[in-house]
Amino acid sequence: MLAYRIVPFVVLLSLGGMLGSAAGAETARPTSLCAKTEAVVFGCAQGGKIVSLCAAPVALGSKQTRLRYLSGSPQKLDLEITQAAHPEAFTAGVAAHAGGGIDYVRVRNGGYAYVVYIGQTSTWSQDGWIVESRNAAVSHHICKQVATGEQVWGPVYSAKLPQAPDNTTFRPPDWTGASPPHHIR
Repeated sequence: MLAYRIVPFVVLLSLGGMLGSAAGAETARPTSLCAKTEAVVFGCAQGGKIVSLCAAPVALGSKQTRLRYLSGSPQKLDLEITQAAHPEAFTAGVAAHAGGGIDYVRVRNGGYAYVVYIGQTSTWSQDGWIVESRNAAVSHHICKQVATGEQVWGPVYSAKLPQAPDNTTFRPPDWTGASPPHHIR
């Protein structure tokens, strides 16, 4: 999916890992558990808990990245799953949606899966995370702010994750209200 993000004075474009931004402009780094040396792919704080998807180069100078999923707080990490140690745990996909779509990464751990997503159509956008048990959502958390870092979804493409078998493997829980909250991208 081609993902556009418009941040004040910055326009970011992600297309298969190729990125562009306004020269010299920087965006705010979302709240995350990522190390300063990692790119924040996704960072969302809610109710004292932070969920993060972080990326780092596979090797010095490499354009390919490895991902790390974290949840908890800066004081206590509840869960850490790395693509380096568990490559089979990570998959990515795109769920088509009228006028846009939802990019997501699913990280499996035992009987649970943790899904981080960014969704956008011409009329709304929403970022969030979902906890699944036995392939059904048990909790859904909507980010109050844009959750992607300055490289948007590019590091996910660079991680070369296996693709979900088809777009039916991701179904976000029903949106609350008339329509999802609208973020300025």
